[in-house]
Amino acid sequence: MTDDQAPMSPDAQDAPRETQEDAFETDASADSQLTESGRIPWRSTWQLPVALTSLLLIGVGFWTIRQGTAEPDPNVLLTIGAQRLAEGRLDEAASFADRAAPLLDDSDAVGRGRLYALQGDLEARRSRSERAHAQVLALYEQAQLQGHALTPEQEARRAAALASLKRYEAAFAHLMGTSGEALDPVAEGVRYRVLQALVEEAQAGDPSLRTQLVPVLDSYSAAHGRQVDRCAWALIAAARLRLDSGDAEAGIEYLMRGMRRVDAREDLTSEALGAEELGSEVEGLQTEWLGRMYGTLGRLWVALDDRDAARNALDIALQSLAPGDEERRRAEAAMAWIEFADGNFGDAIARFEAVLAANPSAMTQMEVRLWRAEAYAVLGEYDQSVTDYRTLLEIVPDGVHPLAKRVIVSLSDRVRESFHRSDSEQAIQFGELMLGSEHVEPDQALLQYTANAHYAQGSLLLGGGDSDDLHAVGPEHVTADERRAANTHFKRAGTLYSMLGALLQGDEGQQALWNRAQASAAESFDLGADRTSAIAAYVAYLDATDERDLQRARMAFRYARVLHSAFRFEEALAAYDALIERHGGGAYAAAAHVGSAQCLVRLSRSQEARARLEAIVSGAAGIRPEAIEYQEAMFELGTLLWGMDAFADAAKVLDEAVRRYPEDGRRAQSAYMLAESHRVLADQSRTRGEKEFQTPSQQKVSAQEQAHHLREAATAFESVVLTYRERDPASLSALEEEMLREASVSNADAVFRLGEYEACVELLEEIERRYRTEATSLEALIRLVEVYDALGSQEMAEKAHRRSELRLRQLPDDAFEFPGSQFDRDAWRKWLERRPMRGVRHLVQE
Repeated sequence: MTDDQAPMSPDAQDAPRETQEDAFETDASADSQLTESGRIPWRSTWQLPVALTSLLLIGVGFWTIRQGTAEPDPNVLLTIGAQRLAEGRLDEAASFADRAAPLLDDSDAVGRGRLYALQGDLEARRSRSERAHAQVLALYEQAQLQGHALTPEQEARRAAALASLKRYEAAFAHLMGTSGEALDPVAEGVRYRVLQALVEEAQAGDPSLRTQLVPVLDSYSAAHGRQVDRCAWALIAAARLRLDSGDAEAGIEYLMRGMRRVDAREDLTSEALGAEELGSEVEGLQTEWLGRMYGTLGRLWVALDDRDAARNALDIALQSLAPGDEERRRAEAAMAWIEFADGNFGDAIARFEAVLAANPSAMTQMEVRLWRAEAYAVLGEYDQSVTDYRTLLEIVPDGVHPLAKRVIVSLSDRVRESFHRSDSEQAIQFGELMLGSEHVEPDQALLQYTANAHYAQGSLLLGGGDSDDLHAVGPEHVTADERRAANTHFKRAGTLYSMLGALLQGDEGQQALWNRAQASAAESFDLGADRTSAIAAYVAYLDATDERDLQRARMAFRYARVLHSAFRFEEALAAYDALIERHGGGAYAAAAHVGSAQCLVRLSRSQEARARLEAIVSGAAGIRPEAIEYQEAMFELGTLLWGMDAFADAAKVLDEAVRRYPEDGRRAQSAYMLAESHRVLADQSRTRGEKEFQTPSQQKVSAQEQAHHLREAATAFESVVLTYRERDPASLSALEEEMLREASVSNADAVFRLGEYEACVELLEEIERRYRTEATSLEALIRLVEVYDALGSQEMAEKAHRRSELRLRQLPDDAFEFPGSQFDRDAWRKWLERRPMRGVRHLVQE
């Protein structure tokens, strides 16, 4: 069997890319029809007359040159150069071409055509650069312009140059244009190697090349008069390309039809030549192509998930192919996949690893790793699965590689499966693996499921619930680390939802999905504390939708809230008002009433805010007391009135709020404001009672009012103290800690003013113990002196006085810094010196 007749080696289709240009090179030694033993095969007997004629011409040429009586004939030089080229002596061939060039007359079109053709042949044989391929095409074109007809071999070389320049359509045109059965073996060898290189190129990348190459291979494999082994190779190559393109059904149909055709031709060849002439060559050839065909057929059945048919075909392939053959390794890997599909996951992984240990070609390694990654995922061994997928994405040369699509589809399935079984963390790992690859073009499903997984993971970190629940999660429910992690997931979800929206933008049939994606992006950014991105996403959504969209009212409210939280109060107020105007009958419009009032407060438009809030709590706005908006309005109105110094009205609203909503998180702060309101009202009552024009009855009423307000103040202050002392001290904010201190002192003061001295002693002792290192304890001790003096206990009063002096010396200097203390150390000392015990008792008695 000659070099040109030899079938493609098992590894030929998976060879490194560097060998592709070597495949285009047409070495004359590879085109020679002489066998290693020197015997001329029967197919080459037609070349003998041509060879003898060439030798005769060369001899005449040498004789003429040696005579020196005339200039050498350029045509003889070109003939000798062509012979040297055929012998592989390229330097000598180039030398004869160079000698012939200046001797050719411009009018000698035939000679110049031969020269250009010879130079083109030399360029094709000597260099494989892109520039050389372009030069080959130019020289052949010039030869044709001179009227020179290219030989079939030169046409094949031109096709090779076109293919090297990736001008595939033109290359196919020349290959198909020379597809007649009468080509000489040298030209046929060139074309065969061109097709081999093109198949390698197609398997390594360009899907359009695969599409164009398949019909060429079909035609090549079906042509009459062509060697059976080459027909079988073309048939297998076409089937593999169809498999890579995902067209397994057509691959099976064409392959089985071609197998019957090739098998029939093999039988006819054996009968025509006789077994004694072909010997064991026919049997070896038939076994080889049979094994590879059935191996490819089995893998096609695997792609269609027909395990029985695949198993039968692969059994034949494994019996026919020798150990170490690349197609056998692929058949073994496909058999392992069948084990995996049958549920024998452990056995399948072991067989996959055995194939990989045999160091197969790059293509086989990738396919086996893909199957193993899927098997690991089914077993729940996600780290190993991710490792295999990551390796695949790294070694797939580019996004158009035949396996790239299968890898992406497989990974997309993993993302979807993980999400549907509520394993958002694993869905994120698979999804981000794809999104992090430069070879993956994100599609709708990948973006949607990965974004959903990030949103679900962020929600899980915050305790779950719907969107409104997630917005309401405060720092007391999650740690700072949990909040940061959740924000990261929400912001990533927002980015992916935005990418999905961009993918769907402009597609009218996908408008509803775009609305959902844009809304999800806005809320995700909002939950992730990315206000800038959230505002932009909300605006895009609101601009593209109207009242018919069921989510619009909620989204309009969230948009106003994010403006509110960003301290953009004017814009937030406008957004709230727009929501009330367009969605006035819904729950979100009711909440917008409260939000708008809050913005008016921040904008120092207190009277307008009061009017809006009073409309809610009075029922004029149509919001019922059981509504959450009513609750919000009541707390907000009480706070507003307290800030406006409308203490009587504030006390009424705040008292109702703390009684109606005892579980509200703002209850302690509202109770403090309620207590302060009553304390101020008590002072006002005392002031009225001290006026000279007050009648005794009016003074009595003032005293009763004062006592009432002091009692209410003490009760409210006590509730604040109890609320905060039940909590972990470490969980109290600075404001809450300050309110606890003030409430403790004010409660003791109210009890003292009510004359309940025994109860006051307990309260002051508690304050002294709790704030022993602060100036507050000194205040408590001084007030304790007054209490004991009022009780007539001189001994206890003196003891409390000494404790005060001792505490003054014990306290560090920073304890007297504002706002922790009303006076500095010297002022407190003077206070104690100027208020001796008898003076204090005298003042109390008076």
